[in-house]
Amino acid sequence: MSGQPERCYAVEELKSLQSSIADLTQSMVIQRARVEKYKDTDLAAARDNFSLLQAVRRKLAEAIGKARLFLMEAEEYQNAKTAAMLQAGLLRFDLMSNVYRPVYDAIQDFIKKFPVDGTANAAVIGRLMNNVRLGYYPTDPDNISLILRGIQFPEEVTTNLFDPCCGCGKALRQLAPGNHCYAYGVELDESRAEEAQTRLHRVGSGSFFFSQISHEAFHLLFLNPPYLSVLNEFGGRTRHEKRFLIESLPHLMYGGLLVYGYQERCDYLIQSGSQSPAVMDRWVLKVQGLEEKKKHYEQVLQRELDGLDDEFNTLKFLAQELQVRANSIRFQKAA
Repeated sequence: MSGQPERCYAVEELKSLQSSIADLTQSMVIQRARVEKYKDTDLAAARDNFSLLQAVRRKLAEAIGKARLFLMEAEEYQNAKTAAMLQAGLLRFDLMSNVYRPVYDAIQDFIKKFPVDGTANAAVIGRLMNNVRLGYYPTDPDNISLILRGIQFPEEVTTNLFDPCCGCGKALRQLAPGNHCYAYGVELDESRAEEAQTRLHRVGSGSFFFSQISHEAFHLLFLNPPYLSVLNEFGGRTRHEKRFLIESLPHLMYGGLLVYGYQERCDYLIQSGSQSPAVMDRWVLKVQGLEEKKKHYEQVLQRELDGLDDEFNTLKFLAQELQVRANSIRFQKAA
């Protein structure tokens, strides 16, 4: 629309969260003062206010967790790391402590760094206008660095890498340099596909599901798909990430390596101190379902997915921790 400035969804959400986090931080301090006021004279009022204090902390931790995701969208990776540390520290913080000032100051300093007043890079804004709506969740470069440490590329052999939802191509590009690799990708969003073309050897612009790609052509399949619930051709709903997994695996050659984004999601739920048993249970089932798919493809296709075994050991450990946390929360709520 003429005369209307273009707005980035992630930045707009961060602006709203900035205000909410500031209000919730102030509310925490006020509730703590009320607990102190009544603790020696009215235990019932003190308990009520302590319960409110706990509720405010939960809301504040959730808001910081949401901000972390939007900071990732805006490629504010350092601020996203700070969000994760603040959230974890807040959930461990002793609410009856008399030292609230460092917590208050740390959170205020954190939200002041949000890219909401024209501080975000203009190119990033233009690229991310609809990222959240499309389920776009770019992989953290630090996670790619950790993945690289666990991969041994064959020497003097050209390795083909493939990402069926490559976004801007940054993840695959980070894996490729110096490893005799050719990087290929497919991206639905036109602007991201154009950017990915500047980083990868070849990029298809359009839907992966309607692409013609050779089977068993790639040594490594990198998969961090959109986590969306979408309508299928029968009018029901299906999970987009499951379809990506099922339809992309045939393009991985015998002995190839699948790098999947489930570990990052499970780790985030643990680090963020998620309070939703339903969400944890859903991800436990996702990991279990993924393991069943792994066994199926090993039996039917006799693939030697050696690198996937270590990945599943980590995933099962994370799933076990999620299950323990979910059961613990249920027990606390039932008590």
